Amino acid sequence: MADRSRRQQMMDFLNEEEMNSLEISQAVGIGEREVPLHLEHSIRTLAKKDQKLQSPPPPAWGADTALQTARA
Repeated sequence: MADRSRRQQMMDFLNEEEMNSLEISQAVGIGEREVPLHLEHSIRTLAKKDQKLQSPPPPAWGADTALQTARA
């Protein structure tokens, strides 16, 4: 996945399995506090394409409301 952006990698991981912000940060090499910011951007991008994440909602974090909306 090295040729994909961190946001693309995050979406790949989240479409495969449920992950919390710590697991995502470790998987893509960003700080845990950065995860909600990247996730919110990715969710907006998916919404523009009329797409949704496949995995169930993760435990509540900063992007929880936007994430639930994207999966609804």
